[in-house]
Amino acid sequence: MIEIADSYLAPEQFREVQAHLMGALWPWHFNTIIDGPEDENDPTKSQFTYSFFERREGWVNSREKVIWPITRKINPIAWLRIKANLNPWLQEQRQNSYHIDMNGMDNIPFWTSIFYVNTNNGYTLFKDGTKVESVENRLVTFPGTIQHTGCNCTDQKCRILINFNYIK
Repeated sequence: MIEIADSYLAPEQFREVQAHLMGALWPWHFNTIIDGPEDENDPTKSQFTYSFFERREGWVNSREKVIWPITRKINPIAWLRIKANLNPWLQEQRQNSYHIDMNGMDNIPFWTSIFYVNTNNGYTLFKDGTKVESVENRLVTFPGTIQHTGCNCTDQKCRILINFNYIK
């Protein structure tokens, strides 16, 4: 049910994606919420995000070419959302709340894939106990109804991933 693909992109394709998302000119946006409104007053529950695609707006910027090697390889029937997350380093690891990415999609079977941009000691944890380490150029894919959560890193400056929600 949970599939892990290491070395998902060819090395040169991966390095280009990584260079963009970890570069000084990438336009990250500060977000005070990770899991829900209750995060608003917790300073450890913030992250930087970048939206590539939203189901109601379509492609929301002109930087989608950066992730074309990934989107072409996943090749779904329809995209629902594509969003990059940057979780800054924290002194202690803190696990977020379990969630599914696309609330309101109960009648439509969708999939989630997480592409890890850098290696760090953060991870993705599934409600069944499966733990997927943040390893660069790794893609984990699972049915979108499986609850999961993320955990920040303490060994790098940040944890960066791209979250893909789609219909196969």
